Amino acid sequence: MLGFWRKFKAFFGHYLILELTIMGSFIAFTINPGSLGDLMRICGAIFLFNMFIGNYRIGDVTEGHLVVLGIFLIIIIVNSFMPDEMIHDRSYRYFLAMPGMILAVHCLSKIKYPNSRTLLIYSSIAVLALIIQFIAYHTVERVTEPGKLETFSLYSNMHHFGSFASLILPVLFYFALQNKGLLRLVGGVCMVGAFYLLWESTSRISWLSFFSSILMSAFVFLRKKILWLSLAGIASVAFMAAFVSGFAVIKSRITDILVNWRTEERVTAWGDTLRMLSDNSFSDWLLGHGIGSFRYYISDYSTLKEYGVPVNWNFPHNFLLQIVFENGIIGLLTISAGLTLLVIGLWRGYSRLANESERYLLVTVFILFWINFIHGALTLSFYQKYFVYPLSMIIGISLILLEKTGQNKPLKSLNWFRGFSNFLRDKTPILNRWLPERNIDV
Repeated sequence: MLGFWRKFKAFFGHYLILELTIMGSFIAFTINPGSLGDLMRICGAIFLFNMFIGNYRIGDVTEGHLVVLGIFLIIIIVNSFMPDEMIHDRSYRYFLAMPGMILAVHCLSKIKYPNSRTLLIYSSIAVLALIIQFIAYHTVERVTEPGKLETFSLYSNMHHFGSFASLILPVLFYFALQNKGLLRLVGGVCMVGAFYLLWESTSRISWLSFFSSILMSAFVFLRKKILWLSLAGIASVAFMAAFVSGFAVIKSRITDILVNWRTEERVTAWGDTLRMLSDNSFSDWLLGHGIGSFRYYISDYSTLKEYGVPVNWNFPHNFLLQIVFENGIIGLLTISAGLTLLVIGLWRGYSRLANESERYLLVTVFILFWINFIHGALTLSFYQKYFVYPLSMIIGISLILLEKTGQNKPLKSLNWFRGFSNFLRDKTPILNRWLPERNIDV
């Protein structure tokens, strides 16, 4: 039995198992996120197993990860006051999977192994995902549903499709920068293809989130000369993609929003949500109604109709209103504080990174954060897998980068933790598996 346990531990505790699972989640997100929630939970379970067998120790946890865990604990405690029937189980499960995903990424970063081809593998996955989506866009729905005017590749609607295209673009750009020769050329060609799919998605929110995030990041991080060269390059590629796609659709979509914004479905949903919030009690304003509860209340307030038939949305397509309704002012302040600290840390961390590759990665993560945030804030639920997974990866990678800048210190480097760790080791030797490997001088 002991021999079986050792083999079991050696197999599931091997870094390749964790890396393959995280890689699998990336594949699922970029191709078809149907199994994404399950893969996120598996990543969290494998992380916990690595922690249980001592591959990842408590001292490896950083201050940033404690902040993340604190935010989740506060939201869970607040949520525990809500009636169970008002909690949307699937939204709650996606939320619970986030900390495990973030810590799984950190756990993988702590494992040292030579000759890693991680960059090449993830570059290949991104390129393959784009090719699959490109082929699916031109074949799948036109074959299964002939005569259909719009197609969204392997996604269910234009916004999910647009989110994929806008998020994969910075990733492809980073991989193109880090690779050389033919691989860089492949990355550049794939960027044009991703631009094409972004235009073809006809999602105005995706266009807004992508271009505003690029402009914001350029002004924040890049010097003047590089700034204008970058903007000129982005504008050129965008023009090429728009030319191939056809300007007529783009013009009609932009004109429509400028002329008819008052009757936009989102504007109607926001008005209905504000009326619903106006009936909140003091405790409702403070604690909210529970994760995913919006869908159970909106039917009494919704004025939205399609073809004369009343329609209820599952979320208000506005993060601020959703979090206030579902998690209260406490939840809004807690989540906002955490995200603000993350953005400030990335901004300050750019000048503290000496490695150019890490700087490029930090800027890429910053761009991805704002694309995901702006797109999600106006289109998705805060607890939807299309938003939760990218945010988990962004936070996970960001905390690793902030650790390199010295802004996010591991617990084993803090005096109070060293003293507490030494005390526990002396009094309870069984904890040696999870505490730092030896006594540390305070």
